[in-house]
Amino acid sequence: MSLTIYDIASLAGTSVSTVSRYLNHKPIREENKKKIEAVLEGEGKEYTPNAMARALVSKSLKTVAIITVDIRVPHYAMVSYAFEQEFTKKGYNVIICNASLSNSKLENYLTSLLSRQIDGIALVGSIFTALNNEPKILEMLKDIPVVVANGTINMENCNSVLADDTYGTGLAVDYLLKKGRKNIYYFSDEKNDSGIRKLEGFWQGMTRNKLDPSKYQRDVAQTIDGGIDGVKGLIDSNLPFDGIICGNDIVGVGVISYLNRKGYKVGQDVDVISFNNTLYSEITYPRMTVINNKPDLQAKWLVDILERKINKEEVTSVTIRPELLIKESA
Repeated sequence: MSLTIYDIASLAGTSVSTVSRYLNHKPIREENKKKIEAVLEGEGKEYTPNAMARALVSKSLKTVAIITVDIRVPHYAMVSYAFEQEFTKKGYNVIICNASLSNSKLENYLTSLLSRQIDGIALVGSIFTALNNEPKILEMLKDIPVVVANGTINMENCNSVLADDTYGTGLAVDYLLKKGRKNIYYFSDEKNDSGIRKLEGFWQGMTRNKLDPSKYQRDVAQTIDGGIDGVKGLIDSNLPFDGIICGNDIVGVGVISYLNRKGYKVGQDVDVISFNNTLYSEITYPRMTVINNKPDLQAKWLVDILERKINKEEVTSVTIRPELLIKESA
């Protein structure tokens, strides 16, 4: 079994950094050099440099972590994948963590990651804004570069890459009204930071067009069944509707599926627009018109900001403006 750098330092009676300098052919005191060589020869074991040992000299493990609450969510998966691809090109190792909605699981991840002396952390999801109320986790994060996708954490060492969700939903409202739609419903997203901004955009868009948004907001589960139940409720209640904006693509799949089943012509009788531009928007018939919040661009900014923070460069947070991608459903 090979010796670790810590074994060598302990047996030689020197510091780990002294052993690291010896192994990387840096000058050390002759006395310490002999002690280290005596350990290596006397133990008859071989030392294989590992990432931790190299980090003692380079001051970097060239390792970053990306943490999300649920890697199965298409938007999170797209951002995480693009982030990993970009950082790998730069010679970094990337650790992907799935923290669910559990603070204890997140704490365990952070404990493990920090013990490995990683260089930086990206948090993907506006749900992480809630960490502002978690002092224990904030304390764990305070000494490492952090960047958050679509959320904000109030720490000096943290920056954000935000999507202007308010603008995006307002864009969809204006587009449908210009098409002559009169009864536009919003099937809301989760009550996190991003979901609240989306809802604000709907309210602002309806209000500036002198419409009452409270009549047209519906809270639905963030699933395909949630979309089905939402539009079924409108039909069963005999409520007039000719436009539906969904907080995410998954809900949009359910909406279009049920409308097709009931004989509606999507894009003619009813327009449907969803958020995110994931693969879900490509598998419906007709294909979903979407508010594209540009996950690939978000990932590139996450990488750019985090790398610059690791290199101790000045950075600022970034806000990305979504765009409306006209496909077939609206």
